[in-house]
Amino acid sequence: MSLRFFAAAAEVVGSSSLDRPDNLRTVGDVRDWLEEHYPQASRLWAKCLVAVDQAYASDEQVLKSNDEVAIIPPVSGG
Repeated sequence: MSLRFFAAAAEVVGSSSLDRPDNLRTVGDVRDWLEEHYPQASRLWAKCLVAVDQAYASDEQVLKSNDEVAIIPPVSGG
C-alpha cells in the first residue's frame, strides 16, 4: 500500500508518495502516524481529506494491503 501526498502535504513529507507502514489498519491510524512523524504540520493534517482508492474515506475505514491512500490538503483558488 502506498500513501500519496499532494500540494502542501507533499512538501511537508518531502515526497509525493511513501510506502505505508504495515501497522496502519485504518484511515485514523494514518492520521495518527502523520501526527507522530510530522508534528510540525499538525494543523495541516487536521484539515486534510483522505481518499482510499480515489474515494473519500472516514477515519473508521479499514485499509487493505493493496489500497492507495491519498492525503489531500485544502486548496484555495478563485
